[in-house]
Amino acid sequence: MMTFFFIFILGCVSGFLAGFLGLGGGVILAPLLIIFAPLIPESTLTLTEITGITAAQGFVSASCSWYFHRKLSLKSNIGWMLGLPMAAGAFLTAFLMTGWNDFIILLVFSTMLVMSIAFNFIPIQPTSLKFDKTILTLFAFFIGGLNGIIGQGGAFFFIPFFAYFLGIPLKLMIASAGLIGLLSVSSGLIPRLIQDTVPWLWVIGITPAIIIMSKIGATISQRMNELLLRRSILAVLTISFIQLIYKVQGQLL
Repeated sequence: MMTFFFIFILGCVSGFLAGFLGLGGGVILAPLLIIFAPLIPESTLTLTEITGITAAQGFVSASCSWYFHRKLSLKSNIGWMLGLPMAAGAFLTAFLMTGWNDFIILLVFSTMLVMSIAFNFIPIQPTSLKFDKTILTLFAFFIGGLNGIIGQGGAFFFIPFFAYFLGIPLKLMIASAGLIGLLSVSSGLIPRLIQDTVPWLWVIGITPAIIIMSKIGATISQRMNELLLRRSILAVLTISFIQLIYKVQGQLL
């Protein structure tokens, strides 16, 4: 009973963030699972299994996020432009990561979080979206590779990167994040399904809460201004980093 309640609460938090900030929820879910799952007596989750949960959860969250933001997302091709090369990168690293040391996964995740937080302090420079497609493709492929390692759609990283570092409008990135994350996390999920590293009991418990809370989060997001959304993203990333850094320190000691 304790395990089910814990899973349901995680699903609610992840789902709300998926709709509200387009983050997919994995950036909160993964640190929470890494830190608190070992405290549950009947839980024996490994870090590889946790990335399997966040990959499956990310598929549902990204699907919901894309659906609830689809009207704005369909007005731009940015989702496909970034999502397809990101999917290719995610598939490659997820397929190759069998047997990787847990510390490498934690290090990549922590580094992405630090960079995401740093991007939030870059002044937004509005753009006409007239970027060199080759450069965008290379950026997306590399970011997808990182996503495949950590088992997430990576919206917590690619939204600040493309919005703050390259200047793509934040609301457009949030609206497009569902499609981009869906393509990315699907490619990272397939190898995990083949390798049977997805704990389905956890995924089944989390999914209903994600679907319900994604709608609520998306509705609130569409009524908020970009400054508040930006501050919300920064707060979520900072909290996740603080949670994760304790685990990384434990690996180093």
